[in-house]
Amino acid sequence: MDPSVPQGPDLISSLPEGILISILSRLPIQDAIRTSVLSTKWIDLWKCITRVDFDDTMLHNRGEIDKENMAKFVNFVNRVLLHLNNSTIQDFSLKLSNRRYDPNVSSTWISAILRKQVQNLHIQNADYAFISSSSLAKCNSLVQLVLDMNCTINVPSFYCLHHLQVLKIDKVRIMKGTYSTHSKDIVLNFPSLKVFEARECVWLNIILQAPMLESFTFLINDLWLTNAELIELQSSIFKICASPSTFSYRGHIVHDLIQVDPQSAIKGSVDIFIDEYIEERALKTCLQTQMLLKQFHEAERLKLRLNRLLQRSNDHYFANLPIFGSNLGEDNYLPTLATSLFRCGVQGN
Repeated sequence: MDPSVPQGPDLISSLPEGILISILSRLPIQDAIRTSVLSTKWIDLWKCITRVDFDDTMLHNRGEIDKENMAKFVNFVNRVLLHLNNSTIQDFSLKLSNRRYDPNVSSTWISAILRKQVQNLHIQNADYAFISSSSLAKCNSLVQLVLDMNCTINVPSFYCLHHLQVLKIDKVRIMKGTYSTHSKDIVLNFPSLKVFEARECVWLNIILQAPMLESFTFLINDLWLTNAELIELQSSIFKICASPSTFSYRGHIVHDLIQVDPQSAIKGSVDIFIDEYIEERALKTCLQTQMLLKQFHEAERLKLRLNRLLQRSNDHYFANLPIFGSNLGEDNYLPTLATSLFRCGVQGN
């Protein structure tokens, strides 16, 4: 900067502190911290940010992170979390691409941010971690919870998050805590939940109470599960006490895993894709798929897709399906459309 050129007033620094914090919250965390050298007014502003995004790839451009950079990242996160002054955090994201982190470290970070009454929490971890259910239960501010990680959550028999609207879990084990009652079921009571997605997850008996639910997505691929986890799922039930407008099921079908509460009939769009690759299980899979479909006789739209193996087996076993859309007017074409699709071998891939 040329000292001979007259400088105008510092308009940014003259903005109200709340606006400055809002601006810093939208910057990458490293850039927000760097503003502390601008002047004495900026020294502590970054400590009040409401959005925090940690990604271990920030310390290396390509390739797997080495031990030195991993240690730098751990120290960096520890220092930031130690200095954050806000009692509430609006958005927190943690992405760990390396499998060599100490699980206790990442678990400690998650517990620390939950104490900040975070609203939107997104964790993506390549390795195993443990999340304290008590920390989750005390964080009643949660609106969005996204867990893409191999972790176990031990919950009580009745578990409630009042404000949770979006729940997306991937590779999560939901187990009953040792302090729970003798009930076999885990009741997840989410009165504000609108979106539920579960991918490659394992649990015991679950009852999902979500009167506001709009979208339900379930994906399971037994190639990604251990034999022990498959055995657990074979004796498990996921009961839906909700009437989502869209229901989606993908992958391998496991016993009577999904059950819809008769008082919560799903009347919207149902999309089911069953993938079976072992011929000896084709018959059983077709029968289980039929049982699953019978729960959606009030659906307005139904889309069923089978892989090629199941298409060769479905002619007989899908002959006695219920009439879909029976509660609709005479102009609705779903019953005829559904029947023709099944007789033609449905949609395959």
